[in-house]
Amino acid sequence: MLTTTDIYLDSRHALPSSRGTTSSIEVEIPGGIELKANTKVWLSEFTCPASWDTIDSSNNTMYVSELGSLPRVLLIPIGPHDQESLRVAMEEVLNGPGKSSAL
Repeated sequence: MLTTTDIYLDSRHALPSSRGTTSSIEVEIPGGIELKANTKVWLSEFTCPASWDTIDSSNNTMYVSELGSLPRVLLIPIGPHDQESLRVAMEEVLNGPGKSSAL
């Protein structure tokens, strides 16, 4: 009887490439996998999501004027953000250095 084992790899957990490049990844499977003689292995699916920096040097500056405080210039971290990570980043810079103690 033929048995099948599915292994799902997530590139976010990849090791740095031993080739010193970013064009390839290496993934280590914890504990390894025992393969029998004449085992065949193939890649059945590859998914590569498109990702780009939603916040970059052209749109990472936020100007904030709070009542009773001097205006502040805040820099949002550059990178790809979704709704939640952008909320967290903005909250951190708003509550970071320069925040008035009166607020």
